[in-house]
Amino acid sequence: MVRTAEWSEAEALEIVGRHAHREGPLLPILHEMQGSFGHVPREALPAVAKALNLSRAEVYGVATFYHDF
Repeated sequence: MVRTAEWSEAEALEIVGRHAHREGPLLPILHEMQGSFGHVPREALPAVAKALNLSRAEVYGVATFYHDF
């Protein structure tokens, strides 16, 4: 069930924490954010990039490439 929640940095970081140990965690993180917030909040992208040691451009590129987000 998809829920639409208000953007919450704390919840976004919890989502990142649940997936950060995985190999290739970016897509699972974005999918869970989509399910939690009803979309991938633009505000979440810098936090995801920092947590995964990626550039914001890399995270933005993935988030905007896939039509599901």
